[in-house]
Amino acid sequence: RNIDWLLAIMVLIASLVLIALLGLQLFHGERIWTTLFTLFAATMPGFVFSAARVNNDVLVQFLIVVALFTLFRFWQNRFLTSYYVAAFALGLAILTKMNGLLLAPILFLTMIFHPVFRWRTKILHLVVACLLVLAMSEWFIVRTSMRETSFLVGNATTLNSGLKLKNTFKNFITFNPIAVIQQPFNDAWNDKARRQNFWEFWVR
Repeated sequence: RNIDWLLAIMVLIASLVLIALLGLQLFHGERIWTTLFTLFAATMPGFVFSAARVNNDVLVQFLIVVALFTLFRFWQNRFLTSYYVAAFALGLAILTKMNGLLLAPILFLTMIFHPVFRWRTKILHLVVACLLVLAMSEWFIVRTSMRETSFLVGNATTLNSGLKLKNTFKNFITFNPIAVIQQPFNDAWNDKARRQNFWEFWVR
């Protein structure tokens, strides 16, 4: 168990290093902006939540960062090797956790909107990348979709109905900073704790 925890920490540190390197490229070496970018990513609720766990969330997060980092390198330097590394990372992310599929549109749109390559070249590499991802993960997608009614979120069917919220516009626009201070901890079971307000829940 201690080894699992150590590996999870190492993977998270590797993710932060890649995020910092991505920041250096995004902000052309400006240390202040790179530091702020890295700190913002490191304090994102999803990142902090993963840091306290030993499961596939840690690995899929790392693989997504790898894919985004290599896609940005491809966009800047036109290195097709970077594009295929991103496709390979996407395949591994899908095998790790099904929501890695959410990265697929970014992979394909990056090639489609790249300003340098001709359409014939774009289509060729899109097909090859798609075949690579499918060769790695198709069997897993098919097996999971046959077993789960909601295969993008495999545990959705096992969640307690008490966690359900109304999907209203108000829940997505309401944010009261005073209420966040008065109730600093999340309670996923109680509407009185303002769990229904997305941004307040996110900040908590």
